Amino acid sequence: MTNRLLPSKLRTQPRVALGCVFVSLGAIQALGAGPVLLTYLLMRHMQGDWGQVSDEDWQRNERALDTGDFLLSSYVLSSGQKLWVHTTGTRSATFVLLPAESGQLKPWPPELATRLNDARCRPDDCQGGSPVSRPSRPAWRGRRC
Repeated sequence: MTNRLLPSKLRTQPRVALGCVFVSLGAIQALGAGPVLLTYLLMRHMQGDWGQVSDEDWQRNERALDTGDFLLSSYVLSSGQKLWVHTTGTRSATFVLLPAESGQLKPWPPELATRLNDARCRPDDCQGGSPVSRPSRPAWRGRRC
């Protein structure tokens, strides 16, 4: 695997707009067990440091910056737990979750959605659509934002 970290570390401008950020309960628990902050992982993702992905996935993410396809980063915490950061093709939403939770993405319950202060991040704003998927990963189910 080639060394892809140096160019990302030199970048200071964001390359990806995150949109609304949704974090799963499993990801919150995993992040609470170690010293890595969620903002640090989101900054890496925004700057185009896709973490520990294959060369093929790295190149797919780089192409997706131009084509508008979804982006997927994978980071391993000091506890050994892996987290995925997935940004939709429309760049309207980003999901932080454990790989095992990828098939469990569903719209938020209405009672939780009404507590959101930022109208731009209401799950009601999501449009129905086909699941985001790729052949080597489980399907992302539920509605896409």
